[in-house]
This record gives sequence, structure tokens and C-alpha cells, in this order.
Amino acid sequence: MEENSGGAVDFRAKDLELLRSGNFADVVVICKYRKWKCHQAILIPRSVWFEKALSGHFEEATTGKVNLDEENPTYVDLALKYIYGNGLDVESSVSPEHFVEQCASLWHIADFLLLEPLISAAEKAVHGYCDKRMKQLSTIGNHDDWRDAKDRNKLCPWALDMISGIRESYKWNNKRLRAVLLEFLWVGRSSTLGGRMSSVLLDHLKDTASFSEDFFGHYSCTQWTNGAVWAPAPREYFVVASGKSTCRLCRGKVAWASPGDIDGQIFDPFELSHVHRISTGWCKVCSKIDVIPWRTQ
Repeated sequence: MEENSGGAVDFRAKDLELLRSGNFADVVVICKYRKWKCHQAILIPRSVWFEKALSGHFEEATTGKVNLDEENPTYVDLALKYIYGNGLDVESSVSPEHFVEQCASLWHIADFLLLEPLISAAEKAVHGYCDKRMKQLSTIGNHDDWRDAKDRNKLCPWALDMISGIRESYKWNNKRLRAVLLEFLWVGRSSTLGGRMSSVLLDHLKDTASFSEDFFGHYSCTQWTNGAVWAPAPREYFVVASGKSTCRLCRGKVAWASPGDIDGQIFDPFELSHVHRISTGWCKVCSKIDVIPWRTQ
């Protein structure tokens, strides 16, 4: 048998190899144009949904065939890899260009198949992605922002992906993922809504029922932070004087009112939910560290 670096048998790899080869299969999972030769001994103890389908009085238990034609075969495949591998690296399993949209779709199949840990993994991946994108938007002088580089009246590709993720979260009634994405839009509103981008955003989501009411009706009031899903809890700020503050990481002094020499600093986007002005954040040196600054306090 295959062994890992510690000399122990890697059953995860062996189970994934069974899924790939289909050897010794006793059940077939069918989704549109794809078929997977699977194993009841693996599916039943690791999935409540498959346990009910294959152990009860349902047709699947008699025929040995599970039909999931109403689902997307891409995400059925990922769900099966999760079951066989006892886990899934979500970030490396979905497309970087369609990250949020595909995480939302992965969440749906995990919800459908009652795979709670995979639901949490998909949500965690989106949390981390939003952190990275917010760091990007909050870095002063960073021009790789919400707008398209060539046409500043349009959204950039990753912004369009986030819009697709919002649309999917409404489609599948995924309230937690929806809250993460709407919190992101509101916290980053200097980019996502500023400079007439609010009309662009609304135009993209005009076919998504209740988005406008949910977004503007709820997040325009700062009380939403008390029950935030993604945004950090409100905290004290280290304001030194008007236009100056202390770096939230190294505690060195940082100025915010000097055009030109502030490029590279990261302003605290979550502070804007409270005071509507920049007065705290992270210095140039700390901003270069490969961490999410508001998660390291």
C-alpha cells in the first residue's frame, strides 16, 4: 500500500484511487453526462444522504444507481472526492477566475448531500478570499481594484465573479454566504459603490430579487456589525491625532494626510463602518507581510 512521509498507510489516497479506477464498485452515481463507479462501504458511513438513499427502501438501494441529474456534475465530482478523501482543499479545487461563484455552487451540493464539514470549508474559503480582496482594495496606491483596468465604468473580472457568487447565494438561499459577500460590498463601498459604481452594481443584480432592499436597507445602519458574519467585531482604535495614527501591528506612528508618501499603507476598512474617515491602519512595512492584518490583532 501507498505510504505517507511518516510511514503510515495513506488510506485517503487509496480511497481516492478507488474512486478514480472504479474497481470493486457496487453502486453507480449518475449526473447528466458523467458516471462514477462508487462503493457503498465508503459512501454509506461517510454521508448521511447516501446512507439514507442506499440503505432504505428507496429505488437506489434496489438498483444500485443514484441519479443526480438535477445537479452540476462538476460539483458532484468534488463532493465525491471530498467523501472519498475525507476532506477537500477547496482553494485548489475551484477555478481562480470563478472562485466565489464556484464556492457558492460547491456549498449547494454540500448542503444537498448533507456534508456539513464541506459546507464549512466552502464558507471558510470565501471568508479568506474576501479578506485577501479587501486587503487589496484597502492598500493605498493599489490600482488593481474593483473597476476594470481598461474601462473604468465596468467591473474587473474578480468583481464580476463576486457578483455571480451573490447571485448564486440568492439562488440557493445561502444566507451565511450571502451575508459575507454583502458585508464585503458594504465595507469596501468606497470602491464598490463610489464613483457611480452603485448603478453598475445594481444593474448587474437587477435580476436578483430583494438584493437592493437587503443591501441598502440593512447595511446602511451600523448596527449590522453586531451580528457580522465576516467583518471583525468592533474594537478600539489607536488614534494619535487628526490625520495620524498608530500602526495596528507594530504600533509605529503612521500619517494619513500626506499625498504621495502614503502609498503602500493599508487603511482599516472596518473603521469606516463607524467613523467614515481614515484614521487608523497599517504602515508600509507591516503591509508587506503576507498576512491579513485585521486577523492578526
